[in-house]
Amino acid sequence: MREITLGYEKQILQDWKDKKLYEKWFKQFPDVFDKEDLGLARRRPSFHFGEWFVAKHYAEKGYKSLLEKFGCKNHDRKNKIISKYLNLKKLMCIPKFPDLFVYKNKEFFFVEVKKGGDRLNAKQGECFEKIKQEFGCEVILCNLEHR
Repeated sequence: MREITLGYEKQILQDWKDKKLYEKWFKQFPDVFDKEDLGLARRRPSFHFGEWFVAKHYAEKGYKSLLEKFGCKNHDRKNKIISKYLNLKKLMCIPKFPDLFVYKNKEFFFVEVKKGGDRLNAKQGECFEKIKQEFGCEVILCNLEHR
């Protein structure tokens, strides 16, 4: 598993908590964030910052991302997209998905986002290794740090 570190300014996190960013990013990146993502961010504004920040990072590099709930039976749009890259039935057998599915053209990978003192647990590591073996794609561990 490859690890990367991304830095963010403390003010960005505060703007997120103050409900100033997710509406802006939703409008700025309509191919990345959908109404379900926005609803989750609105309902729990103290969560989801890391996933949105990393999805925005990849969007600025020309990638699209699926956040949360991909692989769940009731998320048709996300499942339709991910099934272009992976066997959805095999994906459903994985007990713990990484936070993001990132894709562009024929390239795809997963990203697990960790912020602050949060660390990968053993079960996640096992699941991510299974993803790599089953689908031949990378799982990137993205550590977020404030500058």
